[in-house]
Amino acid sequence: MQQIRAHFWGRSHMGRRLLVLLFSVVCMGFCVTVFDRLGVGTDPCSSFNLGMSRCLGISFGTWQLLLNSLMMLYLLVFGRREIGLGTLANMTLVGFSADFFFPIVHAWIPQTLEFHYVLLLFIPTMVLFVTAVSAYMLVDLGSAPYDATPVILHRRHPIMSFKGVRILWDGFFVVASLLVNGPVGIMTCACILCLGPMIEFTSHRFQFLFV
Repeated sequence: MQQIRAHFWGRSHMGRRLLVLLFSVVCMGFCVTVFDRLGVGTDPCSSFNLGMSRCLGISFGTWQLLLNSLMMLYLLVFGRREIGLGTLANMTLVGFSADFFFPIVHAWIPQTLEFHYVLLLFIPTMVLFVTAVSAYMLVDLGSAPYDATPVILHRRHPIMSFKGVRILWDGFFVVASLLVNGPVGIMTCACILCLGPMIEFTSHRFQFLFV
């Protein structure tokens, strides 16, 4: 356990990392609400969580925390080094930030928009979302259980490439989202196919901030 604490706390620019972490997870929560309001879908995990929270009649943040807590049990057994402040921040702040922004975004964005207005909002929100996810991963303070699980599965069972494991993992949640009427759309497909390369491209340009 001491090695884990040293792994996360013995980093350079720790104050900067914490600020970027908090800002990025709140931005992710905000982006999820915009994507949902625009009807373009959202990332596979959030799509499933939105569908389940509405089926159960509980808030998005509450259900997201419950699901992540179950996934955390797997990390505690097989991937403790993946756990850190970033894990806890993602588990709690993405969902509850989205709960905070939902009424604001619904009041700000009309329920029906013409296509060019949807594009006008979708593109900058997509850029913000990718940047926020990249920043959350770049600070290297721990991964969300959803993101850490395929890493651990690949590490323990390397019969398939990590990319293949991640696509199957995301695909499973897309199917689950469809079963619970979660918002699946163009953003969901973009996340499965393009999010990894876009995060890698963005991360390389901000890495100097934490060296």
